Amino acid sequence: MLLTERALASTAPPSGRVRSSTSALERRRGWWYLTSEASGSYGEGLAKITSALVSLHKEFYGRGPVKAKSFLVNDTVICVLEGGFTIVERTLIDAGEASAVHDIRRRFQAVMERQFSGIVEEALGRTVRAYMSQVHTDPDIAVELFVLEPTGETMVAEHAFDVQR
Repeated sequence: MLLTERALASTAPPSGRVRSSTSALERRRGWWYLTSEASGSYGEGLAKITSALVSLHKEFYGRGPVKAKSFLVNDTVICVLEGGFTIVERTLIDAGEASAVHDIRRRFQAVMERQFSGIVEEALGRTVRAYMSQVHTDPDIAVELFVLEPTGETMVAEHAFDVQR
């Protein structure tokens, strides 16, 4: 299992190092990055989200994604999962029945909304206002999107997770 993490802030004052009550920023190569003291809680939260979403997919679909990447952008969490279709789903897609796969995945996500949202709420300590999910069949990608209660904080963080089978 390969784990990498990068956190950066997209909107910040024009130069130097800035410290506010909620984050510390440092400018490197034209980007604003969270310093390790500020990125720790967001990075850890995103790592928990990524890992837990991969686990839920494995548990309920019988097969999980081979790659997952989560992003925190202000009040939005986006998790991109690659390579998670089952043999049955892939067979349906190859037979021209992708709409059946989309339908069952949408229904499943509606049933599982509370569990998926709970993962994000627990990891970040913030309330999920809305949850959306979508799959794309070629390439095999699923996206889980969570809109959080606003904090007024400008933030961008990222966590990547490659699953070695």
